[in-house]
Amino acid sequence: PADNSSVPLDSVLSWTPVEPDTGYTVVYDVYFGTDAVPETKVSDDQTGSTYDPGVLTDQTKYYWKVVAQYSDDSEASSPVWNFTAREVGTIQGTVYTSITTSLTGSHMGIVGATVTINETGQTTVTDTQGNYLFTEIPSGIYTLIIEKENFNPAQVSDITVQGGIATNVTGTDMTTDALLVDVNGDGRLGLADAIHILRIISGY
Repeated sequence: PADNSSVPLDSVLSWTPVEPDTGYTVVYDVYFGTDAVPETKVSDDQTGSTYDPGVLTDQTKYYWKVVAQYSDDSEASSPVWNFTAREVGTIQGTVYTSITTSLTGSHMGIVGATVTINETGQTTVTDTQGNYLFTEIPSGIYTLIIEKENFNPAQVSDITVQGGIATNVTGTDMTTDALLVDVNGDGRLGLADAIHILRIISGY
């Protein structure tokens, strides 16, 4: 896990393996626990670069480090990293434009908008209905940043995620000036302009 992050209860520790000099080998000792200076060795002389601590305790901060042991009896220690274990939930919602059509009589979902969780950097893209879904999100409060070419960026703040619960975000209306364009310059909004609008919204 990233240092000082929030992670699901079933997280696995992983690190970048060391590349020893030719002729040498390396194994790892893993220290893990709730003390700020982890002194409990939970894995000894392992060759892999991951460690599964089992199911973690919700709302608990853990500390860990890895010590690389070389075959020439030298060693090198990582910094002490930390993370907080939290139960996970989901975030789901819809991105749309306030333009309505005579066919649907309702707002049109925006296809291909990029939705980013500001605090974690996780991203997803809206589907053909303008819907998006994030899973395995640790409990906490988040902000979504929503972007789409030709549209003004949108932000949704104070989204509370609770463990085991699906958080529904109120539909986000993205605004744009690109829709109000006289494509063929005939001085009126006609079929060509409607096609232009639909292409922007649908991503095609």
